[in-house]
Amino acid sequence: MALTPIYAARTFTGRSKILSRYRSYHGSTLGSGNLSGDPRRFALEKPAANGFLKFFDPYVYRSGIKFESDEEASAYYLGLLEQQIQYEGADQIAAIEVESITGANGVIIPPDGYLQGLRKLCDKYGILLICDEVMAGF
Repeated sequence: MALTPIYAARTFTGRSKILSRYRSYHGSTLGSGNLSGDPRRFALEKPAANGFLKFFDPYVYRSGIKFESDEEASAYYLGLLEQQIQYEGADQIAAIEVESITGANGVIIPPDGYLQGLRKLCDKYGILLICDEVMAGF
């Protein structure tokens, strides 16, 4: 993924932070590599592009938590993300970038309602949602 969406999000919102998920892969340039959440980013973190933060994806299969439903799992992971948004300062977050289905680090399919809840969180705090759909083929 090119750095263009990141630049556009920061310019449009006047905010500097960009959130993305652990286990994600968005490319290997300095910016997209720092956006990625897998270990391939370590070589790019020095010197790091500023303002890139990670959060946990809804990896229900490996969570170790027995959720009763997809809705319960979605609520749990969205609650964690909302806490992080509040601690980071919602007024400082330009965008959240996600792969709808994480592909390069396992096929991690979000539970029902997660992406819709993510959209609502972004709307609530005025954060742009960027969907990297290369792996999903969109």
